[in-house]
Amino acid sequence: MFIKRTIALRLFFFYAIVILAFVIAIAYMLFYKLGEGYLIQTDEAYHATNAYEMFKQGNWLVNTYRYAADYFNSKPPLCLDMMVLSYKVFGVSGFAARFPSAHVQGCLLFTCTELPRWIRYIICFLL
Repeated sequence: MFIKRTIALRLFFFYAIVILAFVIAIAYMLFYKLGEGYLIQTDEAYHATNAYEMFKQGNWLVNTYRYAADYFNSKPPLCLDMMVLSYKVFGVSGFAARFPSAHVQGCLLFTCTELPRWIRYIICFLL
């Protein structure tokens, strides 16, 4: 009985260390040099500009580009709201513009691996 408990405890610690190593490796891949370089001139810069103007104006409802209502933008508002919140926490930078996407990727990876199957099916259906 005692031997089975020690083996189970060793396996638990082994799996905990392996999972921790994967979490550290994934966090490194997602967040290392996240704020370096310029924003790409396509959608990344366009949506960062939308979020910056929302941040400067304090307007969380209307997307603007060049301080005029932006009817071209078809991005879901939650992404822009997360960027604005990131600007408030980290300041206006490339890191703050990219942080919400990296954070959601990490959460999605956790969701795809650690939740029960029926919850994963619901999340996949909603996405």
